[in-house]
Amino acid sequence: MRKSSSTSWAAVHLTATHAARLLPDYHFDPATGLWRHRAAPPVRTGLRYDMHRVTGGGRRRVSAGVLPGYLRAARVIFAAHNAPAAVGGGSGGAGVADAFDRLRWFTLPVECLAAG
Repeated sequence: MRKSSSTSWAAVHLTATHAARLLPDYHFDPATGLWRHRAAPPVRTGLRYDMHRVTGGGRRRVSAGVLPGYLRAARVIFAAHNAPAAVGGGSGGAGVADAFDRLRWFTLPVECLAAG
């Protein structure tokens, strides 16, 4: 297996194991289904629809050599966050309709519904 492949699998495992810790840093809008980081600036994609194709918004590519550093940084970020109180639980009726809560398949800590 190539080094970049093993690094990718390590990233998937790290995210699957610890990403719930970051949920309180995000706001979830039940009306749109969008998650947004509380400290994120407004989204500016730079995408345009021109002659039946999407242009602009160029993706930034990095070499595989920087990926282990990204993993180390992610581990530090995850370690600085505790697991949210509602992991595996519900939203506690905090502002979502009962029908929405019955259909929801993901963990939704109450903090994610707070404005801001």
